[in-house]
Amino acid sequence: MILVIGACRTLRFLHWHVLFLIAAGLLYPVQGQAQLQEIPHTVAHEILAIEAELGNSLDSSILDAIIREAAVHIPRKPSYTRQEALDILTTIFDITIEKGFLYKASSFTLGQSLTPRHLSGNEIELLSSYDNLYRSFVQSDLMYFHHSCPGCVLYLDRERQEPVVMTDPGGRYYFTQCATLSFIYLAVAETLDLPMQALSLPLHIAIRWQLDDGTYINWQPLNGRQESDEQMARSYAIDPSLISSGVYLRSLTRNEVLALGWFLVGVAWMERNDTFHAQYAMENSLFLDDFHPLTHYHLGVIHHTNEQYLTALHHYTQSLALDDTFARTHLGRGWSFFRLGEYEEAAQDFSRSLQIDGNLAEAYMGLGWAYYKRGNNEAAVVEFNKALELNPELPSAYIGRSAALDALGRSDEARADMDMADNLEQHPTSLSGAGLVRAAQGVQ
Repeated sequence: MILVIGACRTLRFLHWHVLFLIAAGLLYPVQGQAQLQEIPHTVAHEILAIEAELGNSLDSSILDAIIREAAVHIPRKPSYTRQEALDILTTIFDITIEKGFLYKASSFTLGQSLTPRHLSGNEIELLSSYDNLYRSFVQSDLMYFHHSCPGCVLYLDRERQEPVVMTDPGGRYYFTQCATLSFIYLAVAETLDLPMQALSLPLHIAIRWQLDDGTYINWQPLNGRQESDEQMARSYAIDPSLISSGVYLRSLTRNEVLALGWFLVGVAWMERNDTFHAQYAMENSLFLDDFHPLTHYHLGVIHHTNEQYLTALHHYTQSLALDDTFARTHLGRGWSFFRLGEYEEAAQDFSRSLQIDGNLAEAYMGLGWAYYKRGNNEAAVVEFNKALELNPELPSAYIGRSAALDALGRSDEARADMDMADNLEQHPTSLSGAGLVRAAQGVQ
């Protein structure tokens, strides 16, 4: 009994002591009082270390500056209301804007995103010329800049980013994309014990804040706005079955975020046409998260490029088992079937890819070749014609149409097509690993 009473008195003392510390802002510092003595090794810092093999800079100074500034402005509490969570997410967004972060449509790694750079001459010229400017993404209040070069694409928040960039187009900015910006949010969350996770979407990553009542906030780090599950499902055309199966709109664990870091490293190696290192990075990604359709897809591209068609077929099929709505996965598997002499299966995949995206010239070309190999030359010519209407610079389409025309006895037309093929730069457009990767990088 004495021990129990003594324990209760001790607990009562600790209770009032804890209340005093909270009130004084010492246990959970109030806004403006948090001073970080040392930046912890967050998931973003681990991803920077993963990227070291690319030769990227390991400089985390801007990342650390964002974390320190967030610690000053964000109150640390054991729990947060919905409005408090929204205020904190907005604070992080505001800090990235103030630091000069811009979203550019490209496959940046985290290290590249944390390296300051200037806008290109084309981008500055475009910014000053409203004749070449048009707007889209009205519902998210983003401005879309597009120049004749595909790489000159910027998305600017009209209220916050546009005035800054218009005032100082020659300034130093940090170009980022959805995944790398999400890594920054997660670094702040880990440091300040905030209940955030990355959120998986088709060709996109967002942020999810888990609230104590079991609900959550979905947050778009690129434009600083919340969206419901229903809004995201509509925006990204997600089939309900892919949500119920947990492929999309799923919160990612820390290991799955690291898998995303390895994935971006793999993409970077593919852009360098280094399939050896790309395969190593993608396999590390797959080890940490085997539920990511694009990892399997890119491994399919890598193995196809290395003429390992059976292995490529396996990964394409694994990707389609998770998400069969990605046209280029069907296209890739179709070419692997084609290389294995399975022309019927190849034609089915080419047709399926065109059902999803009717503008894939390579898929029409694949159908043309599949029909030609099966002796249906008239149908082959029709498909080659469609391919060349979409892309008149496909040498393989001219070669295939030439073969089909020759088989039909139209030798003059066949010779003209061979001349066209000879005059074009000979590169494997449809089967190129890097080419398919770049085509896949239409990510927000």
